[in-house]
Amino acid sequence: MSREKSLEILKLESLLHRIPIPHPLREEIANHLGRLSAGHFGESTADHYMKYLPGKSLQDIRLHDGVRPFQIDALLLFEKCLVILEVKNYKGELQFDFDHRKLTRAIEEKSEIFQDPFVQVELQKFQLQRWIERSGFPSIPIHSFIVIANPNAFLTFQGQDRNKRKRVLLVKQLPTHLTAFIEGFKGESVWTDDDLNEILRKD
Repeated sequence: MSREKSLEILKLESLLHRIPIPHPLREEIANHLGRLSAGHFGESTADHYMKYLPGKSLQDIRLHDGVRPFQIDALLLFEKCLVILEVKNYKGELQFDFDHRKLTRAIEEKSEIFQDPFVQVELQKFQLQRWIERSGFPSIPIHSFIVIANPNAFLTFQGQDRNKRKRVLLVKQLPTHLTAFIEGFKGESVWTDDDLNEILRKD
């Protein structure tokens, strides 16, 4: 089953059909809808490849850490660890600058700078740890990967952090890379099947 569109996307689609073409905000609304739709498409693409992964998973989950709500594109659940997947549907040439913590995209002779997605997943990890503690589950290792869903993206890397390089995946790498990661994970089981099923029920 395909991932459902968010309420925000549905509202923007409805608004764009109603708003007159000459309206001064039409272009801004269309651009915002385009960004959200691209993200939704990327997440849906990742969902397809996640079907080949071991373990259980949750997509597009929203939780509250006791201070503020947070959202995770996909969360893989295993007895030994959890894995956060942050999905990006950027196209063009993407340069990950680990030293300066930024992501630069070059496309059609234009350059854009985005927030380092590793900053985003580090915050998600912190919030998820708080949520786990507040929910009464045992503490468990949490890992994260950045998934590039657009097949037309070209990746380059700047900086010495090789560990982060290994955590940036093209979407087609998900089944083989994540399966190998889980099979090679050395930790002991922390959660039981009951814990995993309760997490699934809480979503």
